[in-house]
Formats: sequence, structure tokens, C-alpha cells
Amino acid sequence: MLTKLYIENVAVIKSADVDFKAGFTVLTGETGAGKSVLIDSVNAILGQRTSKDLVRYGAQKAYVSATFSVLSPNVLKLLDENGYETEEGDLILSREIQVGGKSTARINSRPATAQFLQELGNHLINIHGQHDNQKLLDEDTHLEILDSLGEYSDAFADYQAAYIELKHIKTELEKLMQNINDREERLDILKYQIGELESAHLKEGEIEALEAERQLVLHAEKVLGAVENTRNLIDGNTNTDGVRASLIESARELDTTAKYCENAGALSKRLNEVSIILQEISFDLSDLADGLNFNPGQQAEIEDRLSILDKLRRKFGDDEKVMLAKLAQLKAEYDVLCDSDFQTQKLKEEFERAKQIAFTKAKTLSEKRRASADRFMSAVAKELAFLQMPNVKLTAVFEKVPLSSMGYDEVVFLISANIGEPPKSISKIASGGELSRIMLAIKSVLSSHDDIPTLIFDEIDAGVSGKTAAKIGIKIKQVSKNRQIICVTHLAQIAAYADSHMLIEKSENQTDTRTTVSELDSEGRVDELARILGGSEITETTRNNARELIAQAEKTD
Repeated sequence: MLTKLYIENVAVIKSADVDFKAGFTVLTGETGAGKSVLIDSVNAILGQRTSKDLVRYGAQKAYVSATFSVLSPNVLKLLDENGYETEEGDLILSREIQVGGKSTARINSRPATAQFLQELGNHLINIHGQHDNQKLLDEDTHLEILDSLGEYSDAFADYQAAYIELKHIKTELEKLMQNINDREERLDILKYQIGELESAHLKEGEIEALEAERQLVLHAEKVLGAVENTRNLIDGNTNTDGVRASLIESARELDTTAKYCENAGALSKRLNEVSIILQEISFDLSDLADGLNFNPGQQAEIEDRLSILDKLRRKFGDDEKVMLAKLAQLKAEYDVLCDSDFQTQKLKEEFERAKQIAFTKAKTLSEKRRASADRFMSAVAKELAFLQMPNVKLTAVFEKVPLSSMGYDEVVFLISANIGEPPKSISKIASGGELSRIMLAIKSVLSSHDDIPTLIFDEIDAGVSGKTAAKIGIKIKQVSKNRQIICVTHLAQIAAYADSHMLIEKSENQTDTRTTVSELDSEGRVDELARILGGSEITETTRNNARELIAQAEKTD
């Protein structure tokens, strides 16, 4: 539950530190005192969208923090799954809003996203404001209200899984059908592209080899000249002896002295070895020269081949490996399209099976919804009877619609305001006060089906007064036995039932406006209820009326 709320520089509140207790807490104050600011602050903590307008005039930033204790298993699990720990069992959420509009969020001093705050907040606090009454007028929300009971969550999850599978198969089938519609044109394109690549007889490394060969052809004359000159230096020509002949002569000369000098013989042998190596080089040079005898059309052939391969590279990929992979891909697509009739039939059969499964699960979900709706309407009727609406009957009308993510049910709540009257749309019958009570009745029933520890009612008393207001107070008091209730109200009949009473006051001077939040003692509570009952002038009569309201509330309790 919410145990502490700290607010700094939020709208008219410069600083407020509010301690909340278990049970029923009421917030009252003059119109414009800043009650809505507290709700806005709580919404900020719960990850809702914030505005720079929330920052108090003249301040650079606004700050809100909230402390929660006695955390539910769902909250503890969510924190653990996202790597957050509690601080001695407490959870502290904070939000800072800069005057420029940027905001930062923290959980127990660690950074967090507003999105995760919102997910976490769904398990901490449920806020009911006047916009929820208007939400009840929107028939599109009625199915959502019914589903929030959670009585058939397993059946809903089963259906959702089946529907997702159905949508997936449908998407694949639509893609394939689109391919079939364009098949002939696509087949022609694929056939042409496959032909281009296959006719090229691609081999990995060919481009690199051809480019090297082209360089050799372009510079063949220079290479041949160098080869011939080198051979002449080694073997000599008609005019001169070559290096090898000189080496042989030198070896022979040294060999004649080998019997006198052993080292001279060794050197002679080495000279002979060098001569043999040079002879081998000469042979290799001859082979190289023979290989450089290119025909006149060879360069043109290389250029033509490289031109073909370059064109394919620009179209299909950087090298032969990429182009061969593209060829395999094109062939696979071609085979699929050629086999599309079989694939289409197969997917159609899968789609029909998935649709049947989805309809079966939607039927199960619908049956559970209808049974739950009967129990829900009966429970709401009891709450309405207690809230001075004994003849009002709420009915859930089901209509079968095409499958969607919610099943095949469309649900609308209709209301019969008087005995014997046919049910009609809530928007056509219910007044503002009736809407408040209907929504309170619905919230009372829903609250018994969830584990959200804190429920906030923001001016749920709109359009009611007198005995009806007292009944609302009693009902909120009853609900607060099992969870924390915080209620903003303008009615003394509701405030009288609170376990604790917070007063929100606004003060003004020549320089600024400030709002303070303080807990009232018993006499302060009497004075505040007297103010609500009698206006700005508090008399002993209005005080006595206030004391009587509190006494009646305590007796009821």
C-alpha cells in the first residue's frame, strides 16, 4: 500500500510530505486548493505521461516520490524479473520533471523507464476519476471491464495463442497469394536472371585471375625484354660469353689447385652448384618466354570476359561467391513459385485448421464470459441496491462478431432504470449521479477480483448528495476493510466515514501561492466537515451537524 507521498514544486504545491495509513483516507479542501495536484503527482509516479506545466512556476524541476509497503507477490516477482530489490521490504518510486519537459524515473534510487513504472503501477494503485464515468458511456470499453474480472484468464490466454497462430498463417497465405498473382511476371524475371548467371559459368577466383592475366598481357613486351636480357646475361650470345660460362671457367681453374688447397676445391664445387642453378633459371626463363607468346585476340577475349563479369557484379554482388549464392537463392524462389499451387493448398488447409481451433477456443472463452457476466451483473445489482438504486438492472448483451484478438464477442452493458422498463443504453438513461454509483458498484465488484492494494477515488461523489452520499461512504468504508482507499470528495456524508482525514489548503500572499496538506485531528475534522456542510461560515450548529455525521458513521462501522 501507499505509505508516503513527497511532492516538491508540483503546480501550486511547493513542498508536501504526506503520510498515508491503511483503511479509508479522505482528502478535502476548497475548490482549486490543489486536490487534483495530488492525483497528478500519483499519476506521475505510476509512469503516466507528464507535462512541463506540472512544474511550479519559477522552479527548474518538479519532484515526486512515493513509498509502498506490504508488497504483493506480483509486484515482488516483477521487481525481481527486472533486477530491482526492495529496501527493507519497501518500494520507493520517484519521478523528476524538468521545466523543459524531460523526465527521469527511479526505483529504489536505480534508474527506470516510465514504461516500467506504468507496468509496475498497474499492480500498486487503481485510480478511479470522473473520466472513468465517461468511459462507462463508451460501449467499446464494456468488454474490457468484463474481462478485467480475470475469472477466465486461462481461457483468454489459450484463445490469444490460437488467434496469433491464425494471424501468422493468414499473413503467410496472403504473401503466397500475392506471389501467385504476380507469379508469371516474377517467373519470367527469375528465369532471365538465372539464365544470365548460369550462362556465365561462374567460378570463384576467376575475376582476380583474369585481372592478373590482363596486366600480364598489357605488359608482355616489357616482361619478354627483361626475360631475354636476363638469359643473355646468364648464357651469353654470339658476341659475349655469359655469366654461367665464366663461372664454369672459374670453377675449372680452382679445381686445378684442389690437390694443393682443400678450400679451393670446395669453392670450385660451390661455383659449379651456382652454375647449375643459373642453368635451371635459364630453362625457366625459356618456359616463361614461351608462355608469353599471346595471340593478337587474347587481350580482347580477357576484356570481353571481364566486361561480362563486371556487369553481373553490378547487378548481383561483389564477387563470384556472392553471385553464386544469389543464383542459389533465385533458383530456390523459382522452385517455390513453380510449386506454389501445392504450397497454397497446404497453407489453406493449415489456415482452416487454425481457424477451427481459434473458433473452438473463442467459443470456450465466450461461454466463460457469459457465465462470468451473469455473476458480475448479479453482484453489481446488489451493490446498486445498497447505493439507493434497488430497481436498476444492469444487463450484459452479447453479439457475435468476426474473430478479433478479443474473441468473437461484442459486449454492451444496458440499463433498466425502473421495474418493467426494457434495458437501454447507459448513455441514454443514466444521470451523472447514477453514473458515479454504477461505476462505484462495478469498481467494488472488480476490487474483490484483484490484488491491487490501493484504490483512489477522485471525486466519485459527482451528482449525488444526502442519503445516497452516505451510502457511498458506507460502501467505500466496506471496501477499505480489505484494501487501502484514498478518496477526494466534496461531501461531508462521505468524509465522515474516513479513518483519517487530510486537509488540502491554499494560501496566497503578494509573491506566491502555496498549497499545504495536513492530517486533521478530531476537532479539526469536525471543523472541516462543518465547513463543507455550511460553507465559509462555521457555526456551532454546523459543528454539531458534523459531529452527528461522524457519530452516525461510527455506529455504522
